[in-house]
Amino acid sequence: MKVILMRNDRSPDPGTFLPSMDKWDGATAARDRLLSAVEDARVGNLVTLAGDIHNNWAGEIKKNFLDEKSASLGIEFVATSVSTTGDGDDINDNMRRRIAKQPYVKFFNNQRGYLRHTVTPERWRADFQVLNKVTVPDGKMSTRKSLLVENGRSAIVEA
Repeated sequence: MKVILMRNDRSPDPGTFLPSMDKWDGATAARDRLLSAVEDARVGNLVTLAGDIHNNWAGEIKKNFLDEKSASLGIEFVATSVSTTGDGDDINDNMRRRIAKQPYVKFFNNQRGYLRHTVTPERWRADFQVLNKVTVPDGKMSTRKSLLVENGRSAIVEA
């Protein structure tokens, strides 16, 4: 998948929903049909991978993103780009407010890097690898966050 499947509210204002119309939020009926098909098929280990939004994200794919108690149908990992938009930062106040409105989002980071996956029959591990700087030749790579999804569970836990 190229774009984020999770609902992505781009407004920090608690009373406003600002979708990105060229993402799945611009095609909610199609997303609802897709998620209904996932639920009907009883897919037990759904993990989606996305990119194209220049940030790191991890979250639960909800049957109803507006209901915190809604069933989780799967997990989504979103990878940043290595160099787009400069060095980036961990998280700013605007993003903290946005993420607070979206409890299904379990991790966000705005640094450059890549996402490394290790998949076994028991679990899926995602390691968010980030660079402190991409604007200089000697930027340092580190693991910002490691998350696990256990086989048969649609929940994210820290590694």
